[in-house]
Amino acid sequence: MAVDGESLMKLVEAKDTDFLIAFYAPWCGHCRTFVMGDDKGVAEMAPLELFNDDMLKAKGPTVVKFDITKSDIPAAFEVEFIPTVYLAKKDGSMARFKANPHDSSALKAFALGGEPAAV
Repeated sequence: MAVDGESLMKLVEAKDTDFLIAFYAPWCGHCRTFVMGDDKGVAEMAPLELFNDDMLKAKGPTVVKFDITKSDIPAAFEVEFIPTVYLAKKDGSMARFKANPHDSSALKAFALGGEPAAV
């Protein structure tokens, strides 16, 4: 699901579920092969899309995508580089994933409550 600044903050502030937010830009090479498509450009096979499928099966956080070229980044998120991934939990806590987002096992552990690579 794609979000902008306003819709992201509404989701996070509602505290109905946990969210994994991927901040990206279409011009970023790493983003193109993580968020936007696989190595061949197939959107349905993008690592983030496959990760979303895993999260749905595991009843993990809802995965959302935030294109930084289309909306201002909400002040609640510190995005120094892209892609940047945050976990926003329904208890109000937030953590930034500090490892390589292409490391799906580390990202999965982080998203499902593990603390590695979080601040």
